[in-house]
Amino acid sequence: MSRVTVSVESVLQTLSATERYFRGGNRWGQGMLHNPVNGNKCLQGAVSSVQAWDGNTSWVPADAIAAARYYIERAVREQGALMIEEFNDCAPSFHEIAAVIARAKEMAAADARPLPAPAPMAQIFSPRPLPALSYQPEERVEIVTMADLERVAVRRR
Repeated sequence: MSRVTVSVESVLQTLSATERYFRGGNRWGQGMLHNPVNGNKCLQGAVSSVQAWDGNTSWVPADAIAAARYYIERAVREQGALMIEEFNDCAPSFHEIAAVIARAKEMAAADARPLPAPAPMAQIFSPRPLPALSYQPEERVEIVTMADLERVAVRRR
């Protein structure tokens, strides 16, 4: 089974298209995925239906839509909701929806940043021996031997 990789640009374009769909909140709806009367959609409905037609087919790959939904779910969980629909239906205004989309974009872009190169092994494991550390108590410590323990055990019998 081949694994399809989605480019960050594709995910960011999908999130931006979702944001544009809402037209600043004018096409945002609550309580249903899609309102056929006025075309309003909730966040889940909008991200699921993002399409850009070239005349015959959609250029938005399903994997990009799935990845965009993943980042929106992560952003929604940061707000304390378990599901996109729950967050959408409880949001008091479109500002919260816009903030979640912006946070999803941030997370997608952050995941795409290359990680710093690891330190060379010579820096991790020093070739020169380090000095031994020893415990130096502030108070005098009395050393107890096995013979001392045996004498105490014999006396108690």
